[in-house]
Amino acid sequence: MVSSSWRDYVAATTRESVQQQIVSVLMRLKPNAPAAVLAKLPGMAARIEDSLFAMAASETEYVDEATLQRRMGEIQQKNASRLLKRPSPSAAAQARGRRLTDDQSKQLFTYLQAWRNKSVQEEGVGPWDIVPTHILAQVATTCPRSILELEQCCPGEHHWIQKYGSSLLLHIVQFEAKLPRQNLGPPEKRAKVASPRKPPPSPRAPRPLKKQVAIKPGIPPPSPGISSLFPAVPAFNGGLFPSSDNATPSPSGNGLTSFLRKSPKLSPAMTPIMPRVDASTAVAATTNAVTQLVSGAAYPPLAPPKTTSAGEPDDDVARLRALLAQVQQENAQLHNEVAYLRQQLRQQQANEAAACQALVACQTANVGPPTGRSKSAKSTVSPFA
Repeated sequence: MVSSSWRDYVAATTRESVQQQIVSVLMRLKPNAPAAVLAKLPGMAARIEDSLFAMAASETEYVDEATLQRRMGEIQQKNASRLLKRPSPSAAAQARGRRLTDDQSKQLFTYLQAWRNKSVQEEGVGPWDIVPTHILAQVATTCPRSILELEQCCPGEHHWIQKYGSSLLLHIVQFEAKLPRQNLGPPEKRAKVASPRKPPPSPRAPRPLKKQVAIKPGIPPPSPGISSLFPAVPAFNGGLFPSSDNATPSPSGNGLTSFLRKSPKLSPAMTPIMPRVDASTAVAATTNAVTQLVSGAAYPPLAPPKTTSAGEPDDDVARLRALLAQVQQENAQLHNEVAYLRQQLRQQQANEAAACQALVACQTANVGPPTGRSKSAKSTVSPFA
């Protein structure tokens, strides 16, 4: 144990001189301190001098001006460690536990002190007017992340939270973002630790296998023809009536035929004006159509598809070409039939228009004469009517 007999003989002037040296060091460390801080320097120097006087081993060490700044830094670190080791007065903060290690709490305390010193320089007030040091230590220990947690870690002293709470929490978040992430260990070890927490995978039912159809090697699979993809088109023989070999009419033929069937009927007065088709002419046209159908004039004979062996690669190409030629021919015949029906429609519309004009002219000729005519003229009836 170090003897303390030398402390009994230290003069008061010596202690005052040490306090003046401490004030000089503090002013050198904080050259831009506001007036409120400068007014508190003598009291701070007296407290620091008491700590130096108690920790010094001899009077020579106590009055040594070369080591004064280093010893003041050691006192500041000891005071910070003592404040950080204090338990939090909030039960909620104690139940939540500590989020940082001791070293990280010290770093956060230094980081928050730098933020407080910057606020002191900007506002020209003392650090105790912003956040007291003991509360700053509690904040560094509990590391709150919301205003509610900040109020819980320092109960009874909420006067500064409304003004500086948001800025303080922002600096805490910035400090946590700079911390290195915790090492989770090698991947194999993480997998062993995390595997019991995951539920066991449920067994999956085996997928049913598709039924495979055996294909005989000697017979190639039948390829779908193009003619099966399109509806059959009735043959057009160039006459007045389409061929009747196909019982199912084409969609276009049905549409035009239904349109012609819905055309308005002619009145009895218009019937003598419309041209009439002789029955013998219609029978002759029908006989001609049947003859052409039997003789094959509607559809020119197609060349039979070239039969080749199954091993030749051009078999499918030749078949597709033949089907394509047949489809093109059917398409051309369909266009001819549509053109014919359109021509018939135009002719019928022209006939109806002529009949309407004739009817109007007839009605105009039958208008009654003036009132001066005789009764015999009034009773005359037009022979046309």
